[in-house]
Amino acid sequence: MLWKEWKAKQNWEPFDRYRVRLRLKHIVGGLPAVPEIIKTWVETRNADKTAEEQKLMINAHIDELPEVADEVAEKKTIVFPRVGGQLAIEGRQVKAMLKEAANVVKNSLPRGCGKDGKIAALKSKVAETVFVEEEYISLGRAEPDEVIERPISVVTRQGPRTSIKRCEVCRDVEIEFHLRRLRGGEVSEAVLLAILEYAQQMGLGADRSQGRGVFEVVDVEKQS
Repeated sequence: MLWKEWKAKQNWEPFDRYRVRLRLKHIVGGLPAVPEIIKTWVETRNADKTAEEQKLMINAHIDELPEVADEVAEKKTIVFPRVGGQLAIEGRQVKAMLKEAANVVKNSLPRGCGKDGKIAALKSKVAETVFVEEEYISLGRAEPDEVIERPISVVTRQGPRTSIKRCEVCRDVEIEFHLRRLRGGEVSEAVLLAILEYAQQMGLGADRSQGRGVFEVVDVEKQS
């Protein structure tokens, strides 16, 4: 009862909430399709978590994989998670995009943001005060528009070699998600919008170095 009583007395909401709509020219899947690769991928990026926590994450990712034929699995195959029969991206990818964009624009913000258009450690401030509500964000379709293949150079224990990277791609996608921003922090509403402005060209998802994932902000609506 203590929590409910406190909430009732304080009537305090520390966050502003926003509905964001993006239109992507194209987006590439970012989930490895082979369970062994997923295991290494999760363990590398979550070294601070317990073995049990890592196991739960690995199993969750494997459950989301589509069925992949043996001859395809032998290649480096990157796919989208399937959630409720629909392709999706993870909310953490949006959070990563916001942090990366913040790190770039921290010294070139619009007039009135920060001190002379600069906010130190903006990436960390976004990490601590801006949150994506959705764990998964639907792409609104059950299958990718195409699967592209391209050669990549990899270094193995046997030395350099050429492999094939196979990626699922969706085109002309509109997505919707929600952000929560801490009120009163250095990441003001204007700063958040500036980050999104830059992120349009930086892109979302995998293969951004290949020009993938660029998007247009369709709308940002502040929720009551």
